[in-house]
Amino acid sequence: MAYLLSLQEGEPSCLRSTTFICTDAELRAVSRRAAAAGWPVAATDSSDPGGGHGILVELPGGERFRVLAGAADKRPLADGDVPVQLTHVLINSSDAQRTAAAAESVLGLRVADDRQMVFVHELNSGEVFARASLGSLSHIAFQMQDVDALMRGIDRLRSHGFAPVRGPDRRDLGANTFVCFIAPFGLVVEFSASVGPADRVP
Repeated sequence: MAYLLSLQEGEPSCLRSTTFICTDAELRAVSRRAAAAGWPVAATDSSDPGGGHGILVELPGGERFRVLAGAADKRPLADGDVPVQLTHVLINSSDAQRTAAAAESVLGLRVADDRQMVFVHELNSGEVFARASLGSLSHIAFQMQDVDALMRGIDRLRSHGFAPVRGPDRRDLGANTFVCFIAPFGLVVEFSASVGPADRVP
């Protein structure tokens, strides 16, 4: 399953849901597992670019995930110096271990690292649950085409008054280069490059 991200202005600020794209067979399987787990499940149709139909599910900690099938692929932006896909979303959770286990057993994701934060993923994109006192959105990370594009992205944001608050640096899991900024709406946004497979950490 791959992801898409939609940002909308609203009051108050909140994370409405994280969306996963899957096949019809995967959607049926997730629907069955969510219902068996007793999660709230509601049918939904997407008006986002690419469309799609599916379900909106709520995890035990209150995190909401939208799972869509039948969505059309959208081409990445032609500019090679802008993000090409979503790398991960980090969500603060009062019980990160339980939330990740639920995402693994019901959504079909796989826990790759649970030493400090719990990283669950599918292919090279993933969801991260950080241990915190309450549920909230910590940051979103976008993948750049390569390290050169990441460095040009830093220069571009710096020229608009947004200096990095962390990085550039290198991360152990995935061995990716990353840099973090504070977005105009107050959220931490990360650029990543050279993201490798996130294999299970013993």
